[in-house]
Amino acid sequence: MRLLLYFAKPIIFWISVQHAKNLFSKYGPFDAVLSDSGGYPVYECISAIIAASKLNIPKRMLYIHYAPPKPPVMMETFEWLIDRMLCKYATDIVANSLATRKTLVDRRWFSTELNPIRVIYPGVDISFNEMDDSNHILRDKFS
Repeated sequence: MRLLLYFAKPIIFWISVQHAKNLFSKYGPFDAVLSDSGGYPVYECISAIIAASKLNIPKRMLYIHYAPPKPPVMMETFEWLIDRMLCKYATDIVANSLATRKTLVDRRWFSTELNPIRVIYPGVDISFNEMDDSNHILRDKFS
């Protein structure tokens, strides 16, 4: 059963693209789509970007948190196609570190010529380390 689901990934992916198109059409119009991918490849996040492109949503951004693994041997062609489509259809690709960006280029087939991959680090204000009475309550400090 697991092997059958493994080879059904391309079909499930295209069904997911169609489902995302239907949802965007039903609840739209939208100016932008931000797809937040915890670990690449997340097919639902990629299908949202492709569906948004098909519906001419002008801004389509994918944010990738973790370095992607090498694709499985039997799925290399499918995932190569998905990576190339993502480079074409996403208006912005953002990674949260240089290491993630490097693995997208080295392990996957991302073309920085088609779509540059920006790096935006998750930030924390380190000046907030001092714990005194004035900044003890986070909600008051940041609201």
